[in-house]
Amino acid sequence: MEGAGFADVIVEDLHIPLALGTVDRAQAFLETWIDEDLDDAGRARAAASLHRLLEENATGEGVLLRSATWLITGRRPSAT
Repeated sequence: MEGAGFADVIVEDLHIPLALGTVDRAQAFLETWIDEDLDDAGRARAAASLHRLLEENATGEGVLLRSATWLITGRRPSAT
């Protein structure tokens, strides 16, 4: 961003849980991302693995998965 003329560039590391609702709702949503190139047995293995992951991360507030992202901010200096 500094190369683009921004000043006071700050990169903040954020770790915010990804809330996905109930195990069933999370499963239904995330299964849409399973590769369509898999055969039936492969899709079944992937779905079972996903279900185990969701069950392991189920809380009283629903499924919470770890996530990480960066928040990058900067200030555009005033033109004078």
